[in-house]
Amino acid sequence: MSGKVSLIHRELLMAILFSFLTVVVGESIVVGDVAVAPRRVALRSDVVLSGGRSGQNVKNLVGPPNSAVRGCGQRIFITNDKGEVILDMTRDRVKPVTPGQGFGPKRPPTPDEVSLLDQLLGGGS
Repeated sequence: MSGKVSLIHRELLMAILFSFLTVVVGESIVVGDVAVAPRRVALRSDVVLSGGRSGQNVKNLVGPPNSAVRGCGQRIFITNDKGEVILDMTRDRVKPVTPGQGFGPKRPPTPDEVSLLDQLLGGGS
């Protein structure tokens, strides 16, 4: 019985933890030419996605919905409500991703996006 209680407590604790790690991002997350905001993004440092050596697999990556997750190195990915990656972000650039198709044009990160990077990867490196 204690194993089941412990599992239930663990699941409840995880739900509470992730509710505290959910941040509301202001109006400056941009996908293509469209601002997507305000939007809730769960910070999921426990999830790591890899898009392949040259990023060729990013268009097919799926993670937890509406989340900011770690990538390899100093990169994070933002997912949509289906868990599909829609942004590939580093401190130097943001690449919008059209799921199943590929990358859009690079642009500099917004202050809110830099804040997400800092929160998920640690401050400015």
